[in-house]
Amino acid sequence: MSSDTGVLLLREADRIFDVIGRFAACFTGHRDPNRVEHTLEAMLRQRIYAIGLGYEDVKGHHRLRDDPVLAMGVGCEEVTGAHRERDQGHPLARSSTLNC
Repeated sequence: MSSDTGVLLLREADRIFDVIGRFAACFTGHRDPNRVEHTLEAMLRQRIYAIGLGYEDVKGHHRLRDDPVLAMGVGCEEVTGAHRERDQGHPLARSSTLNC
């Protein structure tokens, strides 16, 4: 079940203009690459798309992190999260990860 398929429109606009990719390039990552499961760009996409869908509060991601259409929009290759090492079954980042 999906929250909103409007994310596909947001993804296409982002694909054309690469706003989030250029925005992500402004940051320097200091996280340990061996422990990273979500790239900065993927987390920015997840958060910005959610805001575009009307989820202004990061707390909404406790449910959105399992949304297969949002996961597809963000660019997850496997939208069920079965491939994840540490947080199996959840394709997207949790709200506490996005809040850091």
